[in-house]
Amino acid sequence: MLVLASSGWIVFVALDAVLITGFSEGFSDVIRALPSSWALVAVEASSRSDWAVTVLALLGLAALVALLVLAWSRSLGPQRLPRQVVRGSAAGGAAARVAPSSGATSAVFVKELRSWLRDPVRLQSLVVAPAFALMSCVLGLFFDSTALLAFIGALTALMGAVMSANLYGQDGTALWLTLLTPGSERPDVRGRQLAWLALFGPMTIVLTVAGIVASGETDLWPWALAASAALLGGGAGDTAASHGAGPSCSS
Repeated sequence: MLVLASSGWIVFVALDAVLITGFSEGFSDVIRALPSSWALVAVEASSRSDWAVTVLALLGLAALVALLVLAWSRSLGPQRLPRQVVRGSAAGGAAARVAPSSGATSAVFVKELRSWLRDPVRLQSLVVAPAFALMSCVLGLFFDSTALLAFIGALTALMGAVMSANLYGQDGTALWLTLLTPGSERPDVRGRQLAWLALFGPMTIVLTVAGIVASGETDLWPWALAASAALLGGGAGDTAASHGAGPSCSS
């Protein structure tokens, strides 16, 4: 929906051309090989009594459903049982053992990484950003242009920054714990910035390199790398700007 809302005109222009010329043979083969076409492949094969292809297509769909159910169940994680409550003098010892020793920034960094991988809202951002970038840049292929592929990484960083602009808003009333702790603003902002870079940085770099290689537009690599670096820096600052901590912390 996001891709169609921002670049949907490309699809409609391409469809108008397809109605005249039809899909290429290679594009048609790729579409038929996708799981979304296996049901149609089975119907067509059965109409010509090709029972081997019919059974294989249906078995492929059944196996895919089983794999998706397994992946979904594993994503839920193990059952979480109630934790033992420690009170009295033993509580202080337990807190000392659990508390990180590498500083407040490191503690926030670790906490943020866990939040990104456990919070469904943040996990959605990790998936939507590269998916939006890939789908948007692939639209150029409708016109036999591969230039946009070099900027998949840059667009991933941009969308990651957009979807991370309200991290403190997601904290809800827990934000008071940070605001009422003296001297906690700077390490909290820095920890969130580092966690964002640790997640979106490698993703952006890998997609940028892969996009340049896939596009074959080697002359675009300076522009693609510069855009990716600028958007990663701006995206990291954006997570601090959502806190309103001031230019000294978001620079």
